[in-house]
Amino acid sequence: MKLRIIEDGFELPFEASVENGPTLAGTYRPAVPAEVKAYRQRIAAAKAPEESVRVQAEFLAAHVLSWDAEGKAGPVPPTADALTRIPEAYADAIEAHVTGYYFSPGAVATEKKIAVAARLRLLDPEWDRSCESCRAWLYRDDDETPAEFRGTVLTRANKPVPRPPYVPPPCFKCPKVPREMRDERQSAGEEVTPADAADPDDLARGVVEHYLECRAVGAFPRDPVVRRHARLIAPYYDAARDQPLRQLIALVAAAPGRR
Repeated sequence: MKLRIIEDGFELPFEASVENGPTLAGTYRPAVPAEVKAYRQRIAAAKAPEESVRVQAEFLAAHVLSWDAEGKAGPVPPTADALTRIPEAYADAIEAHVTGYYFSPGAVATEKKIAVAARLRLLDPEWDRSCESCRAWLYRDDDETPAEFRGTVLTRANKPVPRPPYVPPPCFKCPKVPREMRDERQSAGEEVTPADAADPDDLARGVVEHYLECRAVGAFPRDPVVRRHARLIAPYYDAARDQPLRQLIALVAAAPGRR
């Protein structure tokens, strides 16, 4: 597909969604660079949260041509007032389309990979391997394996052990496969396969590392895409931060003499 310049009558579809939430769909006119720069200057100059929300809503209202949002009385046009009343995640997703001129399917796929990359980096590092590698080699994935060796390739005589053809990879417990998909497959008696996994790529991993760098220095760029990525990654960061406390509570609860 060739890049098309932004001109009068140029219209693209968008989809905005959050995990376990409805999808908002519509059409928009991409913003030209001068409009994007002027908008970002207005956002930077905003002195109160309400002003930032209003600036964003007015900018989006000038570019969103149609959408399928509804109110209690039925369909609602994409006016600035209506755009101040949708969840922030949806507004930011629309903004990313308008300012970045990209298509929804790729964006959705990328977000899934970012979420998986965050989980592997922060909560399940022992599963941070490619599906291709897991199909090729046997890994030490059983609960009896000491924590420091879990997720490493099994070796014999200092050589990696190939996965036999009759031993399928452990997709049934791999966090790269969404839990609901694993449950659905298993309840139907179907096998979970690598095709069900969202294998993160270098781009997704880079997004997670950028988030961690921003957290480390306590400063995030004022960019809608960065904010949207941060909302994807933050739950995993918070869970990893709280993990030692939960483990300590579990150890105390399991101590002899406690009921």
